Amino acid sequence: DAVKDCKSKGMELALPKNAIENALLLHDMMISFNTHPNANKFSRENWLWLGAHDNNWEGIWQTSKKDEFLTFTNWDRKQPDNKITDADHFPSDTQNVLEFTEDQK
Repeated sequence: DAVKDCKSKGMELALPKNAIENALLLHDMMISFNTHPNANKFSRENWLWLGAHDNNWEGIWQTSKKDEFLTFTNWDRKQPDNKITDADHFPSDTQNVLEFTEDQK
């Protein structure tokens, strides 16, 4: 999973804890999407995973690092939505990860 992969590389998933960190992450993400060598390859996938999940209880978001409840959220309208885009998933499947997208405000 993403947490283990990051940890094996000496990193951890980002998780903004306030509006300032959120703005800084958005700024850094936009620079990366515009300058990273793989930006063209993944141009339709400008998003990144954040360090939170609702695996334990649907709709109750916790940090991936310590399973602490989130104290800061900046959800977009109608989010989170459990969007399912993979034809192999069933309607009862849910999306339990948190992502930050290029169009995030």
